[in-house]
Amino acid sequence: MQYDNYEKKIRKITKILRILYRNKIKIALAIVVLTTSTVLMMAAISGLLAMKGTIISSSDSYSDEIIYGEELDYSAKAFLAKVSYEYRADGSDEWSAEFPKDPGKYFVRAVAKAAVGNRYGEEKSFTLSPKPINVTISDPLVIYGEAPVLTAELVGSDMISSADFVYNEERSIAEADGDTVLIVDYLGNDITSRYVISTEERQIATAQRPITLSVVSSTKEYDGRPLVGEKVDISEKGIADGDKPKFTFIGSSITDVGETLNDVECRIFNSKGEDVTEYYRIKTNVGKLTVTPRKIKVRSSSMEPRIYDSTTYSVKKYTLWGTVAEGHEILTRRWASLTDAGKVENTFYCSINNEEGRDVTSNYDIEYEYGTLEILRRPLSVKTLDLPSTYYDGKSHSYQKYNVTGEYNVVYGQSLKCTSYASVTKAGDNNAVDNKLTLTVVDSYGRDISGNYDISYEYGKLALQK
Repeated sequence: MQYDNYEKKIRKITKILRILYRNKIKIALAIVVLTTSTVLMMAAISGLLAMKGTIISSSDSYSDEIIYGEELDYSAKAFLAKVSYEYRADGSDEWSAEFPKDPGKYFVRAVAKAAVGNRYGEEKSFTLSPKPINVTISDPLVIYGEAPVLTAELVGSDMISSADFVYNEERSIAEADGDTVLIVDYLGNDITSRYVISTEERQIATAQRPITLSVVSSTKEYDGRPLVGEKVDISEKGIADGDKPKFTFIGSSITDVGETLNDVECRIFNSKGEDVTEYYRIKTNVGKLTVTPRKIKVRSSSMEPRIYDSTTYSVKKYTLWGTVAEGHEILTRRWASLTDAGKVENTFYCSINNEEGRDVTSNYDIEYEYGTLEILRRPLSVKTLDLPSTYYDGKSHSYQKYNVTGEYNVVYGQSLKCTSYASVTKAGDNNAVDNKLTLTVVDSYGRDISGNYDISYEYGKLALQK
């Protein structure tokens, strides 16, 4: 089987070789033709590459006098290449792809890319002249203190930056001074030389200059001194150059706590001292002056608790947090006091006078804290006595005798009064009772003041013998 396959392959190869041999002349001719065509094609391509970029035509007639802002109508064509243009100034060897803008004599040439490097066309000359323009006042209504707005047919983004003006005596006719007109490009570069400037007069009218005066508001805590507000913010457009305002303030000072409007009247004068207020349209924003209460805090002192002795006690001392205004004095009155047993706040009242003796308390925000006054009940120890030896007689017997023992007695001028008592009627120890008395304390006027005492009792006995 392998031999049969090998025999088939050998036969196919032999057949192909026979066909090639029979057609050897034709094959040779075909190879010669193909080789010749390739050589000719390569020669043609080389010739085309050698011609690439050759300038084949250019404008013979073109305008060699142009004005700034116009385009040069010169053009050229190149073989198998795009054309660009370069320019140089007369007297310069430096070429640039940027079209010139400043007046002068220039040369232009066409440029095309060759197979290697660039090819250049013939140099052509042209002259760039300044553009004639007429600078006029665009708006006859001119705001006082501002220059008229100028207009002209300028190129692209060029603009008039500044100029001086010539006026008639009444300032009703104005004209730009052509020698002072400044024209700039979008970068702010001076390009006035690119124009030939002429000007013309125009009738104008002066409009009032709008300004806003904002009186500055101010706030402070009361200090006994005037709060003065004499500051004015003027709007962005502001006063015209050379003019000066003179302000007269209305309600520009406040001393005591409260609020007042702070207004202003304004007159405006020019550099010659002439009143030019009529040329302004003045709007005023009124300010405010505000004085707020001065905050202080006072706290009264406390009293160490005392035992009742009928004396009236008060503690007229306080602590101050914060300060009063310079030269001011705190006066105190209506201090609390305490005579009877109990506990109360040590209240008091402050008033404040200035250095002139005027009461200025209303200008202060006074916070009060109070200490305490305390009087303790006076302790009394009472021992009732035993009933002396007494025999039963069918009658009721009491014994209102007692002794005050302990450290304290009743206060001088005061006395004890027995208001109830116990009694015994039956005889015998088993019928004995405590000698209970109820005592009250009265003052020299007979008023019951027992609430100032803490009375404790030790009882004797009431007993009858049989």
